[in-house]
Amino acid sequence: MPRSVSSRSTSRARLASPSPFPSCSPRFADPSSCVRSTARSAWTQGRETIERVHQTLTARPREELTARAERLDALLETFPHRRSEALWRADELTRLRDQQRDAHERIGEQLARLDQLGPLARIFGRSEREFTERMLRNWTQHAAILDERV
Repeated sequence: MPRSVSSRSTSRARLASPSPFPSCSPRFADPSSCVRSTARSAWTQGRETIERVHQTLTARPREELTARAERLDALLETFPHRRSEALWRADELTRLRDQQRDAHERIGEQLARLDQLGPLARIFGRSEREFTERMLRNWTQHAAILDERV
């Protein structure tokens, strides 16, 4: 089966692409010289990058760098280092939000119940009104705690 023109040009393009180790050409008889040459160029690039960053950081005031480091430290403390921990935090946040929603719904139910009992419940339905008011206080406190956590 004859090769098409495009496949020939593609194979030539692959051959013409630069090698990731340009100094490792066949002219080196010793393979370790190739490794040394590659390591030397990587070290030089790394040193240049470090020098650039050092000059950038020395141009900034010390207070600004300290404040930025403190912000990053605070962020790092909350950052989950493991995927399982991140999943657990996401599940915990979902659970807290569900509880928060439920607590606010219960507060609404207790307020509706107080409205339904009316003002005469202070005389005739005293125990039921006290129970409803106690439940309203409990759910309000629970909702306030959840609001702070979420």
